[in-house]
Amino acid sequence: GNCCTPGMADGKVIIFDVKPSTTIAFDAKTGKEAWRHTFAELLKQYPTVYDAQGLTRLVNVFSAPVTIKVQGQDVVLLLNAAFRASDGKQVWWPKGLEDYNYNLVPSAVVYDGKIINCGDSMASPNMTIAQLPDKFGDDGMLQFKRLGSTKVIAKPGVQATGYCICGSPLYHEGLVYLVDMIGRLDVYDVSDPANIKHVYNQNLGFPENYATIYQSGSCYASPVLLGKNVCVTSHTGTFVVFKAGRKFELVSINRLENELPKVPPYLYSQHPEIFGADRSEERRVGKESRS
Repeated sequence: GNCCTPGMADGKVIIFDVKPSTTIAFDAKTGKEAWRHTFAELLKQYPTVYDAQGLTRLVNVFSAPVTIKVQGQDVVLLLNAAFRASDGKQVWWPKGLEDYNYNLVPSAVVYDGKIINCGDSMASPNMTIAQLPDKFGDDGMLQFKRLGSTKVIAKPGVQATGYCICGSPLYHEGLVYLVDMIGRLDVYDVSDPANIKHVYNQNLGFPENYATIYQSGSCYASPVLLGKNVCVTSHTGTFVVFKAGRKFELVSINRLENELPKVPPYLYSQHPEIFGADRSEERRVGKESRS
């Protein structure tokens, strides 16, 4: 099914449907399909680009379409493809593993004529910054000038240990905020993309054993800016708010009642040290998961 936020470009609603790996544009006024690209079609047209070399060769997975404007035309950018919004013509694809991006999950972020792509660790462990193109080439294609890159994931991508990033990067006043799947925050100074500097890291205290047991993690949502503060949340219902800036200053921690999802019954017997002996379906993990 569709796991990506729709985008808007040239009066069209752009949807990437994950399961069939298909990009579709609908006229926003009439609802009629304007164009579509299936993965099978792209593989046939560009076999050296989208061949069977693992996850890195997919067009996209969870990233939301990003719209950029080039010579007055809207261009829809997915993680490993870009299409002209007016007619769906493909105008960019990665040329290799050292191209501006190679990623599957976090959405790209545009700022000041640049674009940040953060590796999810499954396809790439790096955060890369590139210059947005200001014109089409003679062949009608786009080129992204790579400005800098740094490694942001220490180990190969494993969701259960949190070495994976699903949330998109947050850019604010020269700093980029990244949160991995179990709530480890890293902040980078990207004022000079050729010399990206790590500013600080902070464990935000989300339940690590919960992530391990559920083979997924807690933090799927992207960090968001709220005035002068940054808010990070998890699907456990915990919200951590801290001041934006070069050092960590906690503002508040808010937890929803019954914040964790219902525990599947089979986990009680497998992990009594966490869930205890209470097998009630209404039991929530709560404090035990943070001990």
